[in-house]
Amino acid sequence: MYTKNSGFSIIEISVSLAIIAMLAGVIVSAASLKKSLELRNIIVQVGEVNAAVAEFSGKYNGIPGDLIDAEDNFGAAATNNGNGDDDLDVAEELLFWQHLALAGYISGSYDGATDSIASRLSGDMEKSIYDAKKASGGHMYLNISRYTAATPAGDLGLLATKDGYDLDVKFDDGNPTTGVITANDGSGETAGDCVNTTPNPDEYTLSNSSEEPCTMNFYFSQD
Repeated sequence: MYTKNSGFSIIEISVSLAIIAMLAGVIVSAASLKKSLELRNIIVQVGEVNAAVAEFSGKYNGIPGDLIDAEDNFGAAATNNGNGDDDLDVAEELLFWQHLALAGYISGSYDGATDSIASRLSGDMEKSIYDAKKASGGHMYLNISRYTAATPAGDLGLLATKDGYDLDVKFDDGNPTTGVITANDGSGETAGDCVNTTPNPDEYTLSNSSEEPCTMNFYFSQD
């Protein structure tokens, strides 16, 4: 007696494989789109902070965190004064976000005193955090990095080397050591995981594709 084969035909298998491949492509495209949006949002967020600092400085005649009369402007119970020397020391880096928020230029509530995520602006990427830096007479910049429970202040690698490179190429000069966007190896990373040291210094280590070793710096003002 003839028994009909209950297995899949070649055509059915081919159609199934095509559908699986299509779905895999959609998943990859969605992941790629998510990453592109995350990178774009970093630039947007940095631009918003840049504008906030410019408006703050114009109104209060000082930079957030360093503002010498912050207590007079926002209340002694709400914050502390900076020393007005036109840079950001460690304590003033923590006050930076608090001063901006108290002035109404950014949203959120910031501790201003504790060396943790409670004193810093969070990024859109998971476990990303911003630090504000400024040396006397130099550029102000934001650093974005990753934090964990063990390192609540951040400074760990956040971006894959290729992502850092793509961001730099699209919005700056593609060199991790020059321009308004620069990169560093995150704390705890092996030297050269993000930024090459040898044999081609001042280049991104694009051969490193299995980690997220890069922290990024965004320069936006200079006195």
